[in-house]
Amino acid sequence: MPREQENDRPQPRTKQIPSELDDRISYAVSNKGGVSIYGLRRFPFTFYKTELEAILACADELKEYMASEEVSKLLADDKPDAGKAMDKAESYTVNKADIDLCAVEAAKLQGAGDMAGALKYATIKNVAELNKYKVSPEHMLAIMTLKAKK
Repeated sequence: MPREQENDRPQPRTKQIPSELDDRISYAVSNKGGVSIYGLRRFPFTFYKTELEAILACADELKEYMASEEVSKLLADDKPDAGKAMDKAESYTVNKADIDLCAVEAAKLQGAGDMAGALKYATIKNVAELNKYKVSPEHMLAIMTLKAKK
């Protein structure tokens, strides 16, 4: 497309909307024809017309569902911090040797072409390091299984 025609494209229109969550929420029509909602997360949520219509059609039902007693006590007010979430959940403390074993296994699996396995053990290693050597029960089981193989 020639340069001058590129600049002639209509720019997405944004409209500021009030919100109890954040007074910086805005929306715009994207170049691909979706509605992008800005201000809730780092990146915008983009929905196409039929998706938004489906969400809006069940908005009252969704509000009732969220307000129900058994659901409302499970909902978080905001995105949980990974470290805080790990402290609240059941967690196990591992040592550096266990984490090193995960790193070795990740490298071995990557060399063998098993990217899914490599990613699994690299993730366990990284999560453990971020959470001061605390891991979830699922990660602990994977570590214990790996140690049993050795």
